[in-house]
Amino acid sequence: MSKPKVCLNAISASFLFFAGLPPAFTDGNHQPTTWITNKWRGWPIMVDEPRGCAYNLGDPSCVLGSRIRLSRSNYDSFIFEDVPGTGGAKQIKWFGANNTFCLDVARGLTTRGTPVILWGCHGGPNQQWRIESYYKGPNEGITRLVSVSAGKCLDVHNPASVARAVLPPDNAPLQIWDCFPDQSYVHWRINQSWEFKW
Repeated sequence: MSKPKVCLNAISASFLFFAGLPPAFTDGNHQPTTWITNKWRGWPIMVDEPRGCAYNLGDPSCVLGSRIRLSRSNYDSFIFEDVPGTGGAKQIKWFGANNTFCLDVARGLTTRGTPVILWGCHGGPNQQWRIESYYKGPNEGITRLVSVSAGKCLDVHNPASVARAVLPPDNAPLQIWDCFPDQSYVHWRINQSWEFKW
């Protein structure tokens, strides 16, 4: 199936609002932390740390390349920071290890299914995310995170078919996938809808 062509500029401004910072986030040197949760499951995302590795170890690089997963029993806090000169794109920094690791589209790939991992923060396009919130129309109440480098959405891997709207399973890995184009893609909306909790 080819990637749906979605021109956000063509959507009426009355149906789409590009959020700045979510309500939990503030400017300044001491930005609050947040959980990023799947709207439909209510579960947060977390860093899949290797066994025996914790963010406060002497060598925090042991988490380098760790997958980001949806979890019903574990959570991690993140900080959203502006990336200068990008028109509002954010870096999503893991609160562990002195905030030196970020949500990263692995190897800068743009193909759907590419894993989202934890990597050293460098501010490149594959670590930049746009927050898009719909406040009217068929997608009202949906907020998604879009990779600047790939133009695809932060998505929970879900083995259910598009025809069946099934909630994502526990410990499901995060990836990038084509952003849902309209209200007919209920399954994708479930996997790509996020909330910010603190």
